[in-house]
Amino acid sequence: MFASGFLNYGTTWLISFIKKPPLIKVSLAAVVMLALERLFGYFLPAYGLHTTQGIIIATMSAIVFIIAVDRFNRSLIARKADVDDLTLQANKDELTQFYNLYHLNKDFSSRQLNRQTLAIAVIDLDYFKTVNDQHGHSMGNQVLVTFSQHLHQCLKLELGEDNFELYRYGGEEFVVTIKTLKEKSMVALFDMLQTSISNVDIASLDQKLSFSAGIAYLANHDFDPVKTFDIADKLLYVAKTSGREQTRIEVENIL
Repeated sequence: MFASGFLNYGTTWLISFIKKPPLIKVSLAAVVMLALERLFGYFLPAYGLHTTQGIIIATMSAIVFIIAVDRFNRSLIARKADVDDLTLQANKDELTQFYNLYHLNKDFSSRQLNRQTLAIAVIDLDYFKTVNDQHGHSMGNQVLVTFSQHLHQCLKLELGEDNFELYRYGGEEFVVTIKTLKEKSMVALFDMLQTSISNVDIASLDQKLSFSAGIAYLANHDFDPVKTFDIADKLLYVAKTSGREQTRIEVENIL
């Protein structure tokens, strides 16, 4: 019974994947089913598919087989959903919901992606420790979320959704990989970001938001993201020690 149902359903299922017109698929399925009818009729003349008993057996076996396959497919889909959810959790920062350091390291290892990237910016939210000390960590978390969301929205409006990625590197530090400026200058872009961030109003917070940033170009460092990041990080340090609320940008080597 199971052999009959398995062969009937299995071969028909395989035929459905053939890249041919529906009429050809139906014709092939009919030929296969006729061949199987002859085969089972030869070995089991009393219960072949040409008899009423054979048709009942084949139908029952096909139903059982279809149910088993359906449940197996549902199990695979549920398992894939669980894996996708775990993968998403592993790649996203729990607080801000933007990419995290783990995902940044994965992207850094992608040679093709790095070839498409213009620059790496390392951004540090100014005086964040003061926020935590004076207002508590709950307010600090709110500031981080608001800052990252506003930063992302501004970059999206200025560059387009597909021309940058935002990562939370750790604490109050973020990383932005920029693919293209769309005829804007890097200076103009980050001046606009600084102005926009300073206008963000957070209830119960008596200080304006600002950031320090360092930016380096991948082409200057043979498209090595680690070297480029290190230079951007050093430029960030210069911006912070020079008074904060400013961006230090590496000179782009134009060949």
